[in-house]
Amino acid sequence: MWPPATTTTDLTPQAATQSARPAHTYFVERYERERAQFAEGFHDESTRSRLREGISSESAAFLFHAALNGRQLHRALDQDLDIVGPVTDFVHLLFDHRRADD
Repeated sequence: MWPPATTTTDLTPQAATQSARPAHTYFVERYERERAQFAEGFHDESTRSRLREGISSESAAFLFHAALNGRQLHRALDQDLDIVGPVTDFVHLLFDHRRADD
């Protein structure tokens, strides 16, 4: 049995992808707001030359957001799945660790 928070968090966005759905506007705005917040954080890292060369803060934010959403779906399908390790590995792909200590 899924915990109620998991069910609500994971399934509602997929159901709201159609513009006729009542929650559609809410989720469009939520995703735009979250991506903007992530982009701001990645921009700060980019100004410190910590993002891997060639990856924009906007692209990093989009990819990170997608990874988080994908992780939720996989967790819903398999409660025993390690979701922290793969997301941590993904974040490592975004950063240039040679410059992270500067």
